[in-house]
Amino acid sequence: MVRRARHLRGTSRRDRQCHAGTRLADSEGVVRRTRFSRCRRQRTPALVHGDFGPHNIGWCDGVAVSVFDWDNAALDDPAIDIAPLIGIYGAMHVADIAPADLLQRAMRHRATLPLQVAAAAHRVGDAALRGHAVGNFRSRLAAGTLHDPAGSRPLA
Repeated sequence: MVRRARHLRGTSRRDRQCHAGTRLADSEGVVRRTRFSRCRRQRTPALVHGDFGPHNIGWCDGVAVSVFDWDNAALDDPAIDIAPLIGIYGAMHVADIAPADLLQRAMRHRATLPLQVAAAAHRVGDAALRGHAVGNFRSRLAAGTLHDPAGSRPLA
């Protein structure tokens, strides 16, 4: 996945526009294979929200009282719901609420989030969102923050 993103960096703008669909389709397959092959070996499926975060939690007096927006729910790796929390709070703080193995998988999921958005945007023909998501991935890759905003990386 990272090798593919680095390859994109060296191409001209015109080349990126002409071949972006092919490369994004390739990336989508790579993300899917990587994510599911690793997760199926390492976990028991659970009900996953799919868009978990503070924006989908109802709060009353500082206490979570409900969870909204279940349209992306599925039976999958619970680390998927932890990944966005890493983006918001950082892996160091999420480690306080997640077991180490779950946190490691969540960091891997977080690295793929921009590519998942890019693939979904490509499928519906939203070039602006696709470009934004690919740019986000490139920025995180260059900054070393794909897995965690603070730069932590999952163990091998």
